[in-house]
Amino acid sequence: MFYEYVKDKTTKSKDEIMELYNQYRARSFTEKDYNYEEAIRDTFLGLGIEKHYDDFLRLNQVEQRKIEVKNNGVIKMLSELKHKGIPVYVLTDFDEPTDYVRKIFSRLGLLDLVTDIVSSKDVGHMKPSPEVFDYTLRRYGLKKEDTAFLGHSYDEVKGAHDLWFKTFACFYENEEGDFSFVPSEQKLSRLEELVGKVIGTSNDNN
Repeated sequence: MFYEYVKDKTTKSKDEIMELYNQYRARSFTEKDYNYEEAIRDTFLGLGIEKHYDDFLRLNQVEQRKIEVKNNGVIKMLSELKHKGIPVYVLTDFDEPTDYVRKIFSRLGLLDLVTDIVSSKDVGHMKPSPEVFDYTLRRYGLKKEDTAFLGHSYDEVKGAHDLWFKTFACFYENEEGDFSFVPSEQKLSRLEELVGKVIGTSNDNN
């Protein structure tokens, strides 16, 4: 959304735009005293289009409200996993600490459906860095061989795969990247499909 908004407002190439954007967004994810709005402000300043900053924030707020709409597939998946006793840990690249993310999940009616949440803001690293996964495994006493990762972003799914996690991909069709490394049975068309696949894996391990 950011690139689509700014691409006609600057002469810089897409690579230049996204390099600047990713630089500041990475800071907002990992530095405790640097947030999303500051990252966007600095990006707009760096592109020389700061006059559009306020307009973009208003547009972004509208999009965020859309994202916060409850997704029946998510709720059904999480409810069934909880019913089956399968723990779910949310790893989020968010520019606020975990306690803030928990408040969002609570407002959406999702907090009681997950085991816990890990924000990259508290870890100091973003997915798919090994530090995020190692932190989560250590904190909750998890074993990699008993843990699966679900994502849609190519970088995150590929990163988890390269770290030898069993990986599932959903909503990946419009993502850039070659997902052929993910076995067909681990590519989901609906989130609810994850339940049976994880339950099957869990029974095999037992």
